Amino acid sequence: MEPSEPMASLAIVIVDDQSLLGESLAIALRAKGMRDITWTKPERLAAVTASAHPGLAVVTLRPDPAPGGRIDAAGTVEELRAAGWGVVALTDRGAPQPWVAHAVVAGAAGVLDGSDSLDALLRHLATVATGRSLMGHEERERWRALHRWHQRRERLLERLRGLSTREHEVLHLLHTGHRASCIAPRLLVSVATVRTLIRGIFTKLDVNSQLEVMAFLHSLLTPQGDATVVSVMAESPHRCCGICGFVIPDRGSSDRR
Repeated sequence: MEPSEPMASLAIVIVDDQSLLGESLAIALRAKGMRDITWTKPERLAAVTASAHPGLAVVTLRPDPAPGGRIDAAGTVEELRAAGWGVVALTDRGAPQPWVAHAVVAGAAGVLDGSDSLDALLRHLATVATGRSLMGHEERERWRALHRWHQRRERLLERLRGLSTREHEVLHLLHTGHRASCIAPRLLVSVATVRTLIRGIFTKLDVNSQLEVMAFLHSLLTPQGDATVVSVMAESPHRCCGICGFVIPDRGSSDRR
């Protein structure tokens, strides 16, 4: 595919924290007839966009960030949109990630598969250049649902990070169905101490029962509670439900009572 004259002269900025990918994509687009192509790292983005007429920006997002950090998806997209640029996110769509959802919520016109051909990329850029979105209402709502769930999950994880090591040990045993009378001998403490720890866990997690603890932990593993839920997490319950990361040594009877 050869770009039309308006497309060929359109300013395109590639925002990427890895020079190899950013420069390679810029060279490939120039070879396709695109003239005004600039590659920049996120920290130099403001200077680049200030000196160019608003056009299109391709913001690359990847599961494995370059050394030194990951692109601030939402902040980068918001900055570009505020300056009048159209934005698309370029990533591996095989494993949707929360920061991609952030980019969509911040105003990205679409999410492109990094394995697509250059011709497909040009078609998508031409679509965005005309002011159209690359995704329909349902797809955008799915990304928004993922964004909402991720934000909620982060709030819950903050509570979980507030537990002490001993509270995490008790939480693991609560999650696997043990009661205070069984937990005490396993941890070599009194039942009264275990009950005090359980009260502390309930307070920090803002729950009122062992059943609510189970619901709390389950909510960290799977997006739910929305008609537009996106199944994105591949975690499975293990080692304190796959969240806390604690493995409890068997210090006594493992019978549940």
